[in-house]
Amino acid sequence: MNIEEYSKIGFQFYNEEVSPLLKKYLHETAWQNYLDCGCGDGALLYRLNLDNIFENKNVIAVDLSENRINLVKKINSKIDAHVDDV
Repeated sequence: MNIEEYSKIGFQFYNEEVSPLLKKYLHETAWQNYLDCGCGDGALLYRLNLDNIFENKNVIAVDLSENRINLVKKINSKIDAHVDDV
C-alpha cells in the first residue's frame, strides 16, 4: 500500500470535542512534552491548539504520511512534526 495515496482518501475530521479524560489529564497534571504518534492530519492537535493547551509546551507529531504532516505543520509552526514509522 502506498501511504501517500492512502493519505489522500477521505476528509479531514476536525471537530470541537476533546475526550473529557484527556482534557482533565492535560489540565490537572504537570507536563512539558506531548507526543502524538500517528497524528494523521492533526485533528486532535488542531483542537488542543485552539484551546492554547500547548502554550510553553514541547509538541511532537509523527505520522507515516508526508501529506498529513504538511497539514499538521500548518496548525502551529511550533509543532515539531516528522514523517517516520516510530
